[in-house]
Amino acid sequence: MRRTPCRREAVMLSDQVSRLAAAIVAERLAKQRPERVESRSCFACGRSFSRGDERFCSMRCRAAFDAGLPAFKSPNQDGLYSLPVGPSGFYVECPQCRTRFESHGMRCCSPECERTLNKRQEMEAELAAVGMRISSKRKCGWCGGDIPNWRKGRRVSKATKFCSPRCKEKHRRKCRSEC
Repeated sequence: MRRTPCRREAVMLSDQVSRLAAAIVAERLAKQRPERVESRSCFACGRSFSRGDERFCSMRCRAAFDAGLPAFKSPNQDGLYSLPVGPSGFYVECPQCRTRFESHGMRCCSPECERTLNKRQEMEAELAAVGMRISSKRKCGWCGGDIPNWRKGRRVSKATKFCSPRCKEKHRRKCRSEC
């Protein structure tokens, strides 16, 4: 017959287990991983290498450089991307609210904009299935943004060509300088 341990024995057992776990963790941390050898870049072709000459990865690269091949230049990283690069992501425009933000893979600037955009797309899909469509808003002549239907409780005139007085002023200044 097996007896159950008393409370004191259980506490001692849990202390032993925690000390054993701490010892295992300390041992794992104490093991040093082998240091990574910094690989050099070939002066002629730009490939990384660990063996070979000081500046070249192979005798062919040395011979090519000696024959007149120019030194390798790494490509400009900014030229590789079509979007403007930020400190840790890309600058994109939110498709819902049209604000510019630094994206880390998200298409909208906030979860609220994402929800609103999804609802709008679902509604457009339902209307398209029925044969209807959402009427599009008029676009600003300067920035391309939507011209609101209502401003300060009043209906905006159909003759309005700009979304805000700021865009109207910018357009006026540009026309004045060009004319």
